[in-house]
Amino acid sequence: MKSGETISGYKSHSLTIAEVDAQGRITAKEAGFTYVDVITSSGTYVIRVNVTDPKNLYPDYTAS
Repeated sequence: MKSGETISGYKSHSLTIAEVDAQGRITAKEAGFTYVDVITSSGTYVIRVNVTDPKNLYPDYTAS
C-alpha cells in the first residue's frame, strides 16, 4: 500500500474456499485457491489465497 492510503473493504472471490471479514481476517473453508480484493482509497489490490488443508490449520491466537 501507498503512504496515506486507507482500506475501505475486503472481498473474497470464492466464499466456498475462503471468507474474509471486515478487518481482513481470512477464514479457510476448503482446499483450493481464490483471490481476495483489498479495496483502498486509491484502487483495489488483489491477492491470491491458497488453502491446502483447512482442517489442519493453526488456531487463531489473537489476543482479546
